[in-house]
Amino acid sequence: MTWLFVIVVILVLGAGFAAALGLLGGLPEAEEDLRPDTRDGEPSFDVVARGYRMDEVDAQLQAMQGEIDALRDEAALRDQVGQGDQAGQRDEIGQRDEVGRPEPSGPPATAGADGPA
Repeated sequence: MTWLFVIVVILVLGAGFAAALGLLGGLPEAEEDLRPDTRDGEPSFDVVARGYRMDEVDAQLQAMQGEIDALRDEAALRDQVGQGDQAGQRDEIGQRDEVGRPEPSGPPATAGADGPA
């Protein structure tokens, strides 16, 4: 009975050793998560010994550059549409104030003598 116990222990230790060396098949490669965490809509990077993780920062900069390029393309398209509208007519983009809100099309609302209703 003791010999059986010794053989089982040796087999279990051998299997554990083989698994630790990866001889029984390896684990799949882990995919790197390059997306930074966000807090209140702003990116939050992992802090490491010498600053932020460069791969996270590079991925965020690349994503932001893509957004900038898309906005530039959209602005160029708007400029092309606006050049065809030299008579002062409103194009499909519409009139906007300096903050980006649509301007009202009717006469401005005024409060009565006793204040707003």
